[in-house]
Amino acid sequence: MTIEFMFNNIKNIELIYLIEETYDEDFGDSIKEEQYLGTDYCKNIMNKLQAHFSEIKNCIYKGQTERIAHEEYNVEVAGVIYSVSFTIDTFNDKAQTQLGIYIFSPTDTNEYDIFLEKLKVYLKEILLKEWEICTWIIDEQSEYLGMQLYPLIFKAENKMRAFVNKVMTHKFGFKWMELIGLEDIIKGYQRSNVDFKREVPEFNNINNYLICSTAESLAKLMLKSNDNDDRPYGYAAV
Repeated sequence: MTIEFMFNNIKNIELIYLIEETYDEDFGDSIKEEQYLGTDYCKNIMNKLQAHFSEIKNCIYKGQTERIAHEEYNVEVAGVIYSVSFTIDTFNDKAQTQLGIYIFSPTDTNEYDIFLEKLKVYLKEILLKEWEICTWIIDEQSEYLGMQLYPLIFKAENKMRAFVNKVMTHKFGFKWMELIGLEDIIKGYQRSNVDFKREVPEFNNINNYLICSTAESLAKLMLKSNDNDDRPYGYAAV
């Protein structure tokens, strides 16, 4: 299982490179000398991980395995070996900096790896203190979770649509969507319905107010009476 994300624009370049400018008498000009500090920088990150997660049994530095400034570690937790890699890049004479994080877990996709989730979130949190922006690239863990959850969410949304339509129509009639207090919610549905009708013209002539609604928006509609007990039309019936 693979996780990949990256950080851009470090707030203090001297955390990963020490740049010193000296005068060269032979050439009669100033020259810049750069010292790579990325190994120590990544080692400090891994030290923070070990201090934060008591379940880490071993943390082994594998070295710069694929290229210069590609720092790789193996982390052992409960007999599982995680590979954690850091790739440091700079562009435009160090004006732009980038740190790539690559995590590999051999965990079976049928099992949700709690430590992997905690690891990626913790790395993101501590590194955002030193970098300006984080961009998620690959998250197979979230992908597999989504594949498992989406069918269940889809079924729940359909049942919620059926419930709302039946109860509201029975209680207030087929124009229930015109009730005072529902304007903002219905307008949101209508904006989504325009795109849906464009893609599926066969639904142009049906009552499709809820067809593009999500579980979140349906729950908001169903529970709105909690904040509006004084609404007319016996709204709490939903």
